[in-house]
Amino acid sequence: MTGYSLAYAIGVPLYGRISVLFLSTFGAGASPVMVSMGMLGLGIGFAFIQAPATNAATNALPESEVGAGMGIFAGAFFLGAGTGPAIIGAFLAAREEAGSGAINPLYTLDAAPFSDAFLAMVPALIIALIAAFGLRSNIKGNEQSGKEKAR
Repeated sequence: MTGYSLAYAIGVPLYGRISVLFLSTFGAGASPVMVSMGMLGLGIGFAFIQAPATNAATNALPESEVGAGMGIFAGAFFLGAGTGPAIIGAFLAAREEAGSGAINPLYTLDAAPFSDAFLAMVPALIIALIAAFGLRSNIKGNEQSGKEKAR
């Protein structure tokens, strides 16, 4: 997959946000089928964002720096993969200990802390959506790579 599509970069975080809101409103504490539908949406969103993110990281760098750049990208990815669940787990524990109702006004089931934990993911997805607007299709690394290949 080459190139960059603004619609794709905006649509995938939006799709992820809708899946998380679905889990927060209808999935937490519901039947396994409802939870599976929400998790399927999250999985599809992740699958559609990972390959373009890797391509963007690769294309943003000159050919001589791709190896180091991808190492940094992978390290940041793994750091986020460990930090995100830890933060959400701490939030879940705090909400469970508080014993109060759900933050999401549309949630009506009995697992309010889980609903709130899914809802807590939405700000990160909004940040990703805002960041997608800042991406450009003409990346300097592509121009530099082209110059290196011409030499």
